[in-house]
Amino acid sequence: SFQCGNENSRVNKIFVDKYNHVWTMGHQRIGIFNSINGAKKTYRTGNIGFLLGRLNPNATYTFNNDTFYFGGVNGIISLTSSPNLEQAPQNVLTHISDIKINGESIWNGIAHPTIHTKEHIQISSDIRELQIYFSALDFSANALPRYACKLEGWDDDWILIEEGKNSISYSHLPKGKHTFCVKCTDSNGVWSNKETKIIIEKMPRFYETYWAYLIYIILLLGTIFI
Repeated sequence: SFQCGNENSRVNKIFVDKYNHVWTMGHQRIGIFNSINGAKKTYRTGNIGFLLGRLNPNATYTFNNDTFYFGGVNGIISLTSSPNLEQAPQNVLTHISDIKINGESIWNGIAHPTIHTKEHIQISSDIRELQIYFSALDFSANALPRYACKLEGWDDDWILIEEGKNSISYSHLPKGKHTFCVKCTDSNGVWSNKETKIIIEKMPRFYETYWAYLIYIILLLGTIFI
């Protein structure tokens, strides 16, 4: 169900088109899956261009394994099989669209990190929450990308972002440099090999700095030799 584009959704009907793509139908979505290259496409109720509010599993018709008719609360729609899912994977680049510090965007000048470039931001030690927003710049209604991200040294593995979401939050990051990585799927649901990375450096508090440790050592040596 997950691979076929019906994640967390009950599958009521399964079809196979003339390209051997597997079609799955739930109450809220229709998924198409190519088992050869992993490409998939999903149509969801409520999306622009998908007029049905709920799909009726008893109102379906297939013509020549090429055109599929689906009935629902608001009427009926038809979808035609396509060789597009046979295309080679597209290496789509994900863009960091915004970074918010304690709820304020660093782009609007309200939040002021010490260093701010496309590859590196430096934040002060008192920052509690960091939100990172990203986009594949693909605005096709029926080809919404999925995102996966990872903060090296903090996350053990890639985190799959919830469908329809394009951000992640981190709280109480430790001091030091952390590399944030994000990638996305292409219009056919295949993961891109291109990763976007940005270094997030959180400055230490004074008592965690080298100067503070030097003072500690001097005080310790002073107590020993007094």
